[in-house]
Amino acid sequence: QVGGDRLGLFLAIQCALGAATCALTIVLARRWLSPAAAAAAGLLVAFDPNSVVRCVDLRTETLFTLLLVAGAVALLRRTKDRRSWLTAGVLWSLAALTRPIAVWLWLLVLPVAFVWRARPAGVLVFLAGYLVVLGVWTGRNAILTGRPFVSTIATYNLLMYRAAAMEAQHTGTTLETVQTRWRKQFGDLLWFHDRAGFEDQLRQYRQT
Repeated sequence: QVGGDRLGLFLAIQCALGAATCALTIVLARRWLSPAAAAAAGLLVAFDPNSVVRCVDLRTETLFTLLLVAGAVALLRRTKDRRSWLTAGVLWSLAALTRPIAVWLWLLVLPVAFVWRARPAGVLVFLAGYLVVLGVWTGRNAILTGRPFVSTIATYNLLMYRAAAMEAQHTGTTLETVQTRWRKQFGDLLWFHDRAGFEDQLRQYRQT
């Protein structure tokens, strides 16, 4: 391994990200709650079992949650700092790249901005920060694969979880067994040699 085993370092970073999320939760909660109640909200996040488990597991949830909360805090500062709209847009676009489930998160801002009676210029700056970052990543994918997309995770999950679960039930085997066999058979959409290879893998995923 290049650089040795750095699992401990990565887990320490995960814990630091989780701690930052707790601190930002307090800042966010202070918008509506007393100092004591806001501190209690931060403690709830700190000791939430799911949050604790995610901090000691190399997954994307910890970073994703931090980016979401940080973006929300930035939006609350919109009246004090004009750059907050842009900051929120960039942070939430990074959250969408971390977990593409949030790729349509920008739509949530539109009705909220209407309720806040926010200036159109601020909303446009937010959208610029959000869509430009995603646009750059989508353009990168289009150059490499010939197809514009943010992520292939939806296609991957459809095959490796939903379809694999049905196959496991049909054949009487375990989900892990089917997933291992299909990964060897179809490969991983994240790894390909050229556009033709990606297109072939994508076709096999969808046909299966």
